[in-house]
Amino acid sequence: MALRSRLVVEEYEKTISELISERERGRVVHQIEREKMASARAQTMEDLSSAEAAFNDVQRKCERTKEVISSFQAEEERLKADLQDVTVRAKKAEERYEVLKAHAEGKLGEYVLQLH
Repeated sequence: MALRSRLVVEEYEKTISELISERERGRVVHQIEREKMASARAQTMEDLSSAEAAFNDVQRKCERTKEVISSFQAEEERLKADLQDVTVRAKKAEERYEVLKAHAEGKLGEYVLQLH
């Protein structure tokens, strides 16, 4: 009977030892998984921060580009108006020139006739 009791106690101790080992293995596995998840979360947060910074940079560049385009459009409109003004003045100057030329040719023709 003592032998049997001793075998039962040994089996009990063996089972308890296995359960403790399994529990410790489970705790280690759980800790490793937690560390992996924490690392993945940290990487994700870093990636998010980088993406937000890149987005903000692109948004600033987009706004600056809009400002530059608006500035170019305003300058283009001003230059078109200046061109229109110069064209009108050139046409008027050309018309005055033609009138003066015709008048000078007429006077020159009169002088030539008077000389003969």
